Amino acid sequence: MFVPLKITEHTMIVKKSRFIAISIPFANVDNLNIELNKIKKEYPKATHYLYAYKVGTILKGNNDQEPGNIAQAFLTLINQHQLNEVLIVVVRYFGGIKLGASNLLRTYHEVVNQLIKKMSLGEKAFVNHYHFYSDYATFNKIKKLGYFIENVRYFDTIEIDIISKVDLLSSLKELKVKDLKIEKVERIINECQNKAK
Repeated sequence: MFVPLKITEHTMIVKKSRFIAISIPFANVDNLNIELNKIKKEYPKATHYLYAYKVGTILKGNNDQEPGNIAQAFLTLINQHQLNEVLIVVVRYFGGIKLGASNLLRTYHEVVNQLIKKMSLGEKAFVNHYHFYSDYATFNKIKKLGYFIENVRYFDTIEIDIISKVDLLSSLKELKVKDLKIEKVERIINECQNKAK
């Protein structure tokens, strides 16, 4: 699963109509109206504000009176690119020339597809979070193993957190670390750009 790390925009002009696609990190569906109102303030008097979002297993879209299943096409793209916790809004300023239903759908599809290609994404996954204490000699061995270490606190012993996709329990037990606590947490583990093909 990939989540957007920041707001991204992409604009296309087709037959004098301007299409502005915006992706927003979006983890709480209760904030939908807040986000839509921000966009309406930033892009006032647009003809349409279409949107689609996915948060967990919740998917929803709105065509804002455009014909066809345009918001459904947005949701299909969101699923194809394994996106989550994302809100995509497309603002349209009508340029006076009708595009026709099929060309309109293609244009909306293309502006969202190009937006997804520009997005900075983070891979979100459940990982093992290990919290424990070690002596200084053991800590030096741990550093050489190449684990992702964070939140190191130096006292008489060293307090350490390690994040890993793979199970390190047996390795850490062999090192005789103290007060080992393990939990599964959801974290962004990789950042990537232009994931879309």
